[in-house]
Amino acid sequence: MRIDDYAKWLRTLVSEAVVQNYIKRCQRVEKNLDVSLDLEFRKDRGTSLLDQLTYTTEDWQKHRPLHCSINFRAGSDWYKGLASLKTAVNKYFEFCQVSDASRDC
Repeated sequence: MRIDDYAKWLRTLVSEAVVQNYIKRCQRVEKNLDVSLDLEFRKDRGTSLLDQLTYTTEDWQKHRPLHCSINFRAGSDWYKGLASLKTAVNKYFEFCQVSDASRDC
């Protein structure tokens, strides 16, 4: 993940607190799923990873297991937790698409 470039780009869109949260969430996804967001973007524009991070309200209501191996604390809201991770990762893939250096993603 190109943290410095991503942070610089994000700062044109959101507050510093959001920048830091998005970076931490992206790093958590990379670490917990043992993936590189850059490689995932190159592979299929991130589609398969975003699919893994999708957890619907129906999944939540029916207590279905997660589609990925990200751990949450007992009692956590998986639906909201995955949604926040997916939002950050999706924003990173957006950065890769619009970046002049997208070939580096």
